[in-house]
Amino acid sequence: MQSSKRRLGASRHQSCALNYGRVPKALFAAELKPTPGIVEFLETLDANRCVASSSDRERVCFSLEVAGLIRFFDDKLFSSQQVARSKPSPDIYIYAAEKMGVTPEVALVIEDSIPGVIAACAAGATVIFLRHRKPGARQQRHALNLAGSTACRNAIDSRTLV
Repeated sequence: MQSSKRRLGASRHQSCALNYGRVPKALFAAELKPTPGIVEFLETLDANRCVASSSDRERVCFSLEVAGLIRFFDDKLFSSQQVARSKPSPDIYIYAAEKMGVTPEVALVIEDSIPGVIAACAAGATVIFLRHRKPGARQQRHALNLAGSTACRNAIDSRTLV
């Protein structure tokens, strides 16, 4: 039997929507934009893919819907709510890889945070670090370089990709 939401024509992802306490949902939606080139990249990517995020599932769903990216991931969304420890612990990447039927060592992670890079590297994945041009980016690069001498030897800076 179909749920009442489905019968009414609601998206299967509408249950993901929420208010963000301090940030009004409408403002968040107006400001959130996909990373330039990501739609084209995902359209040509011939591989299984998922999202493994430190955010809660509702926020991940909402963000992907607003950015127009939910269609690329279906229900392959994993959040820190599903594991004991959040990033920089590798738990979320180990869990996501297991659910996707692979080992972390064969996974390619695209990450935009230092704790995420550390987590993915600790899980054994290959990581592409997406830099952002925003306040604090220089300090982030410095932190990544410091972490790179130990935990992140398999991190690739996105500026080195052709």
